[in-house]
Amino acid sequence: MYCGMAGAVGTALFCNFAWGSPAHPAVATGIGFMIFCASLLGDLSVSAMKRDAGLKDAGSLIPGHGGILDRFDSYFFSAPTAYFCWYMYLKACGISWTPLLRS
Repeated sequence: MYCGMAGAVGTALFCNFAWGSPAHPAVATGIGFMIFCASLLGDLSVSAMKRDAGLKDAGSLIPGHGGILDRFDSYFFSAPTAYFCWYMYLKACGISWTPLLRS
């Protein structure tokens, strides 16, 4: 659990500095923590859906790993959360995405 949180916060800080530090490091750390929480929520919600359906594995493509759905379950909530957080922060600061993508 702590490794996931460290990875999410570290990635948010890395992306912040790679994009020319548009946010204060504390803001990037907060966004990384929110992405971690969304990732955990995605994992738990997919597990709950599988439990309600009475399935141990969501497929047999990757045997012993819970299926292909378990490889992507954390992205269901974390990707939209990451986009929303950075979009709202940059919009509030008056920074456009376009120059960041061209660098």
